[in-house]
Amino acid sequence: MSAIGRSVPRQLEKHEAWFVIYAAGYTISAYREFDEFGLPAALAIVARAVEYADLNKLYRLTKLLACLRIDLLLRANLTADARAVLEQSGIDLEEYQSASENLIAWRERDTAVHVISRLLIREGQHQQALGLLAHFSRRARTDGHVRARMKYKILGAIAHHNNGDAIEQDEHLEAALALFKKSRFARSFLDEKEALAPILNQYLAAGDRQGAERQNATCARTILKQFEAGSVHSEDQPLLSLRENEVLHELVHGFSNKVIARNIDVSESTVRFHLRNIFTKLNVASRLQAVTVARQKKLL
Repeated sequence: MSAIGRSVPRQLEKHEAWFVIYAAGYTISAYREFDEFGLPAALAIVARAVEYADLNKLYRLTKLLACLRIDLLLRANLTADARAVLEQSGIDLEEYQSASENLIAWRERDTAVHVISRLLIREGQHQQALGLLAHFSRRARTDGHVRARMKYKILGAIAHHNNGDAIEQDEHLEAALALFKKSRFARSFLDEKEALAPILNQYLAAGDRQGAERQNATCARTILKQFEAGSVHSEDQPLLSLRENEVLHELVHGFSNKVIARNIDVSESTVRFHLRNIFTKLNVASRLQAVTVARQKKLL
């Protein structure tokens, strides 16, 4: 028992439980405030979070909150203000490039890289952004972080599009679509809707495709439909949420809760929560029945 007790802080640090909980809570709250009440209300959420982090000496959290503030400013098209926050934040990309995984949480690192890349693209520094994305995309691939890789490929496609590099744009977009096909992570695409919509339409207008490219085209159409669903209010809400659909697609392969949790980057308890919702909505009592009924309802 004493050995287990001594290992708890290390386990918390390794698996970043506290970091994930704080990050998710503050991020969701700030984005909801931004959507409903605008930038000042969202920044007020971040300011209170910074006070709490300073009071409790959660110094790593302050960098994530700085990234959140930068992202909110970019969403409000205040690029110069976002750059000023970055300069004052103390975020050092060289630290993320050289530090070991044990010293810097990968979620903190990828959040910073994602936000800084978006800022560089907005500023027109496309080559610098692409170099940054290429480096950390390779690292995310080595670490097995699918969602981070997808974000990097999406941003790479946007950077190449803005730079007029059509071939490279399609290469990055196809890589992102291939990752979407495997993971069904739609959020990364939805976050870049404004910049991605013309790129996806251009990709689909290129003509007939074969094999893997045809599958990528199907994914591109699915994402564009998600864009339309998010912009037009409809009384006919989908039966399952995006996350429930992700879990449902994992059930098709017969994966355990543990494997599903790893594949879609959530906890096992979250998977069980979504499974209960799926069973209730489909009026079934087992995973096999859920897949069968989902096929009948053309959810798969």
